[in-house]
Amino acid sequence: MRLTRLAAACACACLFSSFSQAATQYTRVLWDADPSQTITIGFSASAANPYVKFGTGTDESLWTRVNPARSATFNSSLVSHFSILRNLTPNTAYYFRACDDSGCGSPYWFKTMSNAPANMTFISGGDSRTNRGERQQANQMVAKIRPAFIDFGGDLTDNNTASQMMEWLSDWQMTYSKDTINGIAYQYIPGLVVNVGNHEDNDVQFVCKVFGADSDRNGVCSNRDTYNAFNINGNQIRLYNLNSQFDWAGADFSAQTTWLKNDLSSAGASAQWRIGGYHRPALPRTSSKPTVNSGLFSWAQPFYDLKMNIVFESDSHILKMSTPVKPAASGSNYEVASAGTVYLGEGAWGAPKRPADRSANWLVDLDSLSHFNVLQTSGENIIVRTVLFNNGSATALTREQRAADPLALPADLPLRSLPVLGTSYKLGRDANGRTTRVDGGGTPPGNDAILVQSTSGGGKRDFTTSTVSQSFKYGSSGTYTVSKVGFNLSRTTSQSANGSVSVYLSTSLSSSGEVAGSRLSLPASSVSGTMQSFTLSLPQAVTLKQGVTYYLRITPSNSTHTWYAETSSGDAYAGGKLYKNSTSESRDMRFAITGK
Repeated sequence: MRLTRLAAACACACLFSSFSQAATQYTRVLWDADPSQTITIGFSASAANPYVKFGTGTDESLWTRVNPARSATFNSSLVSHFSILRNLTPNTAYYFRACDDSGCGSPYWFKTMSNAPANMTFISGGDSRTNRGERQQANQMVAKIRPAFIDFGGDLTDNNTASQMMEWLSDWQMTYSKDTINGIAYQYIPGLVVNVGNHEDNDVQFVCKVFGADSDRNGVCSNRDTYNAFNINGNQIRLYNLNSQFDWAGADFSAQTTWLKNDLSSAGASAQWRIGGYHRPALPRTSSKPTVNSGLFSWAQPFYDLKMNIVFESDSHILKMSTPVKPAASGSNYEVASAGTVYLGEGAWGAPKRPADRSANWLVDLDSLSHFNVLQTSGENIIVRTVLFNNGSATALTREQRAADPLALPADLPLRSLPVLGTSYKLGRDANGRTTRVDGGGTPPGNDAILVQSTSGGGKRDFTTSTVSQSFKYGSSGTYTVSKVGFNLSRTTSQSANGSVSVYLSTSLSSSGEVAGSRLSLPASSVSGTMQSFTLSLPQAVTLKQGVTYYLRITPSNSTHTWYAETSSGDAYAGGKLYKNSTSESRDMRFAITGK
């Protein structure tokens, strides 16, 4: 018995050793066609006769061999082979290994998508080019979520060289989830879709040479391979992968725009959701970038007219989330719409963060932080959440958990939380198929409804025993009510954590104007040295009276030994529940507007 166990252990060790030393590497699962029946396996090999063998079970004697449909060389030295698996069965697990004459690499598995609408989890993000450590943390978080696929918005690397790309592909293996299936160590690989970024301008065809895109199905890499569209889960989603890097006055961009409009009008018209992704945002939300990218903003009108529901943008290295919008009647801007297009971005997967300093009344969220978005199709809705990297720390989902619930997420997944909105941004569609909000929002009251005034420069202040007030004023006809006020608070860690801090709503700068029941008392020890989001929930919605100034008053009870800093809780939510006058101060408090 002991010898048998020893032999089994040695066999297992040898098996893992052979996998780790195999010549094939950088194995990846690529999507550029309907993933319910077609999957491309990309990999690199060091010996002759590369191929993929695969099957629907773990018995490799039953697997089928598929030679590469084509091979490509990127930047003179990174050689990739692409085996296309066709006529697959929808909603089925497939097991495979990439091989060459020197042997086979590690065993992997993927799952084809359904051929009908179904609940699903997927990820969008971009810009991983510089901070490798942060990129790896993000990749580790992906593995713990087990998404169906990732839509990556470009700028994978800094200079788009073979050495940098090989490093990126090596790091990408961290997005794979580890499983033991029938006693064999497998890794689950999610699908990958890649857009062209500005740091890939030196060879936009890398999406073909490294990631297997073959949009025109001719087996030859060309600029046409840098944009395409395909359906996911039957007609549930039509995914558009676009190239923002073409010369906007050139023939390639013109051809892409014509194709885009035609596809949205034809194949896109029968889809429940139309989702697009490209790199450079039409209206960047950082002053480090142009105010408007005119060629891309020219897509805003056809997006609205032809019902593009969600757009992924990158490039700015910030967090952005819009309410449904449409192009403004004049000028290069958006305006809030009861139903329109939602823009998410703007790429912060490890690239250096930039200031998020272009607020707008059509924004739900705006901040300078590293993140990616996890999206879930849930019945008739899509739910968007922003995931923070948290050093890659979270409890990984198991294969069984994902199989039991396609919408499962790790219980301790670090999510961005906003006042009133919370961690989930829920989207639906109106009768015409355009995107609406399903979290109680609607058309905001307008720029003159709530006037936010700062009582100190920069929206941040230090204080001790003196009260700090932020004021807002109702200033237009109609009725608006406030039910919650969000704010950020931190304590200087060099000071003691004694006493408490009180927050309440008041109609004056003295306690005599306190709104009954609105006081929130926080122990000083509960306020950390980093900014935390707090929400002041009123016992009932307060109807704002015209011409009256309302104050959020923050008062520490302790002496000067305890200092606090108060800032905004992110930029304004412009969908009718949270609102701030963007012409007043770029960052201030949040308000929950509950009625009109």
